[in-house]
Amino acid sequence: QSTWGQNPISLSDHPFPSLFLPKMRRTALISAFFALACTIFTPTTNAHYELQQAGPPGGPGGPGGAGGPPGGDSGRTKCATVESTYSETISTSGTHKTRKITTNGCPNHYSICTGKPGIPGCGDVGEAGTDSEATEQSGSYEILAEPVIAAATTDITCQPGAVAVALNGVAFYAQGVSFNPCKSIDYELEEGTGSEWTAFDFCSGHATGTGEYHYHMPPACLITQLVNNKANSTFEGHSPQIGWALDGFPIYGPNGPNGIAMRRCGVTGADTTVCQDDCGGYEAELPGVDKFKYRYYTAGPIGDLKSLPADPRPSNDDVPTVIACYKGCTVADYTSGACTKASDGVSTGYTAAALKGVTEYFGDKAADAPTATSAAGRAMFFGLF
Repeated sequence: QSTWGQNPISLSDHPFPSLFLPKMRRTALISAFFALACTIFTPTTNAHYELQQAGPPGGPGGPGGAGGPPGGDSGRTKCATVESTYSETISTSGTHKTRKITTNGCPNHYSICTGKPGIPGCGDVGEAGTDSEATEQSGSYEILAEPVIAAATTDITCQPGAVAVALNGVAFYAQGVSFNPCKSIDYELEEGTGSEWTAFDFCSGHATGTGEYHYHMPPACLITQLVNNKANSTFEGHSPQIGWALDGFPIYGPNGPNGIAMRRCGVTGADTTVCQDDCGGYEAELPGVDKFKYRYYTAGPIGDLKSLPADPRPSNDDVPTVIACYKGCTVADYTSGACTKASDGVSTGYTAAALKGVTEYFGDKAADAPTATSAAGRAMFFGLF
């Protein structure tokens, strides 16, 4: 058994989609051929898909966040043609120590589009498409290297864009799927606005209309990769660190101290004392895990690495599956005075250090690559129709 109370997962146990394409309906086959033949037309807007919703205007980010990409994905390099990149540096210049993260935003794993019928290259719900929407983002993040616990939390439930960044460079988005009015992902809704989980691939992510691949739930491929590599193996039962929130606190997988599945305090199945607060984190000093006084957890089960959409998926009792509010301060808010410190967020003896990213490809990159063959053709070729 692994350090995190989970059995190491072998790629041989979870073949990638070239061998696990779901059976396609005849109507879906016709739609797939039609979509590929008609790529000169603009896809119909559908508010159900985050892909189709216009994001906020791009531009350089402030000192507390990532630089925003320009509107649209015209001219961007497809992630399928480049390697994932991630680097960290600790800066001691200025008033506060900061952690500077640079990434191209490309996942280091499978990202073929699913659950977006009618979009060229994408499959229907439960079906693999022929292409990935993910494109390079040239992301740059600056967060506090010595985070603080703020006097008041900052709600980010429906804040668009990145609220955290994974160690493979992929952004974490919050729970919002529509913003006027605010509506969160409904993991128990099968169809309609709010059922965005139907477009999550088996690595637990998907891309926006500007090509930014991101997660809303525990990233199955990244967590499995870290578990298999025995990262953060000093504390029995605890999930590995998988990223950083933009307030500077670390983010872990779904298991807390002694392997307890982290859930929001008070919901069914939550531990009575070791549980998530309303922000999705847990305040305590855990010397065997880290030297922070607070940390976030991605709640919910880890996907099986083969199901489309990702399965098993969280329940609504697992929400927030990613951060719902900042316990600390972003660099911009801390510098401007908009966020004030209540107490230190790090333990005695803490020294900020740059982490190495997770950029080695997880899986078979050749098998996971986009193909010119239609989804229908692939399904018939493998005898699954």
